[in-house]
Amino acid sequence: MAVDGSSEMQEQTSLAYSLSQIETGWRWSVYDEDGVVVAGGADPSRDVAQAAVERTLSAAPQTIGLARIG
Repeated sequence: MAVDGSSEMQEQTSLAYSLSQIETGWRWSVYDEDGVVVAGGADPSRDVAQAAVERTLSAAPQTIGLARIG
């Protein structure tokens, strides 16, 4: 519920991600619709990096939506 009592609609957000192999493992980034990096990191294995991406994407509606409110 919004402050004025009306219900707010959740804005649909499109995200993309990349995984790149580096000397020490895998670098990952998640991008918003404008190509801005909204999350990223590096992990020793591809599986761990992919899991980090998936956690970020599943958390995105709450975290990115909150960042855009206001």
